[in-house]
Amino acid sequence: MENRTPNPRDVLPVSGSRPDAPAMSRRERRRQQENRDISSTTSSIEVEAKDTIAATPPSVETMPNPSTTATVNRRNAEEKLPFESPVAVMVDGVSPSEIKGVGQAEATGEATAESKPETKPKKKKSLGLLVIVILRDLCFTAGIVLGLFVFWQLYVTTWEVSGVTDAAVTSFTKTLAKAPEEYTQERRTDPPPEARVGAIGDTFATLHVPRWDRMTIPVAEGTTAAVLNTGYAGHYTDTTSPGNIGNFSLAGHRRSYGNNFRRVEELQIGDPLVVQTKDAWLVYQVTETQIVLPSQREVINPVPGQPLDTPTDIRMMTLTTCHPEYGNAERFIVHSTLSYWVPRSEGRPQALEGKV
Repeated sequence: MENRTPNPRDVLPVSGSRPDAPAMSRRERRRQQENRDISSTTSSIEVEAKDTIAATPPSVETMPNPSTTATVNRRNAEEKLPFESPVAVMVDGVSPSEIKGVGQAEATGEATAESKPETKPKKKKSLGLLVIVILRDLCFTAGIVLGLFVFWQLYVTTWEVSGVTDAAVTSFTKTLAKAPEEYTQERRTDPPPEARVGAIGDTFATLHVPRWDRMTIPVAEGTTAAVLNTGYAGHYTDTTSPGNIGNFSLAGHRRSYGNNFRRVEELQIGDPLVVQTKDAWLVYQVTETQIVLPSQREVINPVPGQPLDTPTDIRMMTLTTCHPEYGNAERFIVHSTLSYWVPRSEGRPQALEGKV
């Protein structure tokens, strides 16, 4: 028998293969496998990109760019696949040009949104908020005005009248007859010479308070604002004159227009209060202090707290001023009685030095 090489056409085909299909070379089989891998990889990348876009908030920094993904896939496909391969033309049914256009539009939109920050609409102020703002401004303005008024009342008014009171004391002293400046030990208890008070606003005496650093205050007739607001101690016109029987009463500001009676609470029982008239030095001693209401005018009666017609033979002096120091809801009262008097022609009483 003759040995011969079998004809490939005479060999039976393997089950499931086409008899007339030409045999594929190893290169062609490898290229076909690579094409299938690329198609599978491209589909996986597109699915992951869509999932990432859906799960992540829109952001230029974090959102996968479909244009970039499609471009990379297209380049890989063109390098490994024939031109007419369906993978190079379509990716999940969408052409690369369409994917590129969508990616560019989304990227451009994100860049525009980032470059132009969103402008929030201005909220309209409600009527209630507007009222609150107006009230706040009014309270602030009122506080400033009140503060300026207090400063003016406490300090400016005192500065304004300081020169007036000094001039009043100097002017009154010049009207008096010359008298010795030395201190004398003489003390008289007989009725002192009567002092003339004059008209409203006239200066007729001076008040000396050793406890207040030897402070000297001019005394004028009347308790009107025109008198008290110039730094004077004003004489109640319906009370007796200095040195006479009855209750010689004076009023003065405590915390403005000279602060004449500011330190009234420092006075102690027995402290001397000296009044200089045209002819005499009258030395009173503090006997009592009290706080009353402004309506309690009986404190300046001839006998304090008693009816006007109550008989008396006591020669008194009463000081009245506002209380508390920074208010006027009450009145601070100082009662004193005449201890002795000294003729001006004999010298000055030792009480001016604080000696009783």
